[in-house]
Amino acid sequence: MSDSLSSAEASAALSAMLRVLRGTRNGLLYGVKVRAPHALVFSVLFGHGSVTTRLKGVLQATATHSVRLAKFVLLYKAILNVCGTVVGPTVTSEMCPSTSSPFRPPGFDPRQKTEAKQQRLPGCAFIAGGIAGYLVFGRTIHNHISQQIVLFLMSRVLVGFAHAIAQDGFFGKWEKLGNSYGWPLVASLTWASVMALYEYDHTVLNRSLSSSMTYLYKDSDWWQSWHDFMPFPVGVFGFGPSKAHKD
Repeated sequence: MSDSLSSAEASAALSAMLRVLRGTRNGLLYGVKVRAPHALVFSVLFGHGSVTTRLKGVLQATATHSVRLAKFVLLYKAILNVCGTVVGPTVTSEMCPSTSSPFRPPGFDPRQKTEAKQQRLPGCAFIAGGIAGYLVFGRTIHNHISQQIVLFLMSRVLVGFAHAIAQDGFFGKWEKLGNSYGWPLVASLTWASVMALYEYDHTVLNRSLSSSMTYLYKDSDWWQSWHDFMPFPVGVFGFGPSKAHKD
């Protein structure tokens, strides 16, 4: 009896470790898939310096994104496993109809099969996410990759909370009113706030956002000749600039 129990515990520990390893690997790959195309496009359109310098920037941004995401997944899943040993299992799985093993047959997709179920305790997830988020992303604000990831998540979290509250019927009879006027109000306040902040002091905004807004709203006050109004840079065809004008 004790031998079988020890074997089951060892198998569970190995399975937990492999899940952490697999998650870390997925974090690395996903970070590359998300950041590399984004960084390459921005380097081509808005980058400065030689081709070598731009490629180094792309590689550095991709490495930073993928490594940080992998670190977060590693820490999150590891802490989740520890939490599970304290308060009970955090994952209940029926990975396949015939086995509870995390190993899946070819073609098995847990997102499309009802046999695959995973339930995690929100409390453990909150604790693990908070600790991992602080260690990986929260210890410095002077990293634009971390800022982009956190701000991206924050906007999605706010929308997710709104959906969760609406689904729980918290608004009751006001739900229809919220669906009709909620999004227009959010869109209006967001654009009103960002424009007011930009005109007040553009340096308080994200550098990339501020640069984009300057191109849209300030640089458009100046031009050199008629080809500045064309939808493509006609200067590449040999047209020379003329004296600058201001509206």
